[in-house]
Amino acid sequence: MELILNTFGVSLNRENDGFVITSKDGRQRIPADGIKSIQISRGAQITSDAVMLAVEREIEVLFMDRSGNPIGRIWSPRYGSISTIRKGQLNFTFTHDALVWIKGVIMQKMENQQALMLLLQTDNSEEAQLVQKNISRIEDYRSKVLHLDGDVVNDVAPTLRGWEGQASRRLALSSLRLSVSNTARKYVSRWG
Repeated sequence: MELILNTFGVSLNRENDGFVITSKDGRQRIPADGIKSIQISRGAQITSDAVMLAVEREIEVLFMDRSGNPIGRIWSPRYGSISTIRKGQLNFTFTHDALVWIKGVIMQKMENQQALMLLLQTDNSEEAQLVQKNISRIEDYRSKVLHLDGDVVNDVAPTLRGWEGQASRRLALSSLRLSVSNTARKYVSRWG
């Protein structure tokens, strides 16, 4: 069961081995057994005793924003809860969802690199051409990542690392070329 406290002025306290919810309408006692998580929104309160009981019982306490998204979390430091999380993370790496997630992360990184290059761009037409060329190359890598097929990350990991490295190289070369003096540019041009 999930205990959701999203009403302004409601509070959660501890009473013996259970919780008590207090609101303007009265009090309600809820046993700690069977509770998997406690979600607390703005305007609700929780006492430290209630948090301690939740930690003792390995009940996750989530603090939510106005949209219902978690912004903070408290859970037990016991081995069981951490090992469960680690096992879940390991199991996730062997799913297709992990591949979709990592492709999204890499594509966002490449998009950020393109945006940074645009910020570094100057009015010099030669430098602008160089920036546009490298932005196009990174866009090619983003397209390749998007259309890459595989079942799990391990199937395509070397390819993803290669494309991610090449995109980073494009950013580094553009940044270097835009920041070095005119006299050093002839040496940098040999790298690209």
